[in-house]
Amino acid sequence: MKSVNLRKYIVSCTLPALLALLPCSGVGCAGESGGAAPLNSPQPAASQAAKGESSKQAEARRLYEEGLKGLNAPNPDFVKISQCFIRAAELGDADAQYRAGVCFALGQGVKQDEAKALRWYEKAAAQGQSDAQYELGNICLEAKNYKEAVGWYEKAAHQGHKDAQITLAFRCERGQGTPQDYRKALDWFLKAAEQDDAQAQYNVGVYYAEGRGTEQNFAEALKWLHKSADKNHTLALNYLAFCYEYGKGVEQSDAEAVKYIKKAAELGSDTAQYKLGLAYEKGIGVPKDYAQAIKWYQKAAQFGSAEAKQRLQDLKR
Repeated sequence: MKSVNLRKYIVSCTLPALLALLPCSGVGCAGESGGAAPLNSPQPAASQAAKGESSKQAEARRLYEEGLKGLNAPNPDFVKISQCFIRAAELGDADAQYRAGVCFALGQGVKQDEAKALRWYEKAAAQGQSDAQYELGNICLEAKNYKEAVGWYEKAAHQGHKDAQITLAFRCERGQGTPQDYRKALDWFLKAAEQDDAQAQYNVGVYYAEGRGTEQNFAEALKWLHKSADKNHTLALNYLAFCYEYGKGVEQSDAEAVKYIKKAAELGSDTAQYKLGLAYEKGIGVPKDYAQAIKWYQKAAQFGSAEAKQRLQDLKR
């Protein structure tokens, strides 16, 4: 690299300047054979190759962005989109290689081909593309190859891929492909929670509430559960209801518990729908109202709640 830079500098100089900088001291002296190159000498091969590589990368990126633009169109043309991604992938663009893999995995614009999808995922992952690494982890997980799955999830998770962080946390929690370690699980959940992921925030809240992988801390638990519940995460809403029902880290309040149960029920949680029906039937936190009780029991029963079905039968007697 140094010799190429010196050559460029020499080509740009006048002869007097060269003589001043490079006084004659033997072989290679200016004016002798092998001295300064003619001003019209061609660019070094390495420079030409670099320009060609840069042009190829620019074209690959243009095709990739054209494909992305097509995905966001009102009526996506998946054939054209897949062609853009595949052409860019063939030029070496890692993001395009991942997208080409998705096209083949889902059969979008091309014939579905899992082998080709895997090939493109592997090419992208080898370049450090985190989405591809995450997908390879999922493929290994589905095949119950837990150790290899964990390896791919770790690569993606260390790049900040929050879905990989959450999935890796569950592997640590369950001891799949890695020793069971609640502290590591909490650390990965926390990384995803700090990226504002509702699922991760719920899990962090539960870990602090139950003292799993850390000391029990209801103040921290409630902080994270509220963050998750604010995003309408039904498990977080149900857990907050439990905290208020039994006074865990907060002052016991049936009315507050019902408030969270009702919100979760309205979002479709059959567990909350059953509990809300029970609250109306027994008058817990709300006035007794059998019509409301039956309404919520019926909703829960439609989702398969055995408890709700039993309560409906009991109320008919």
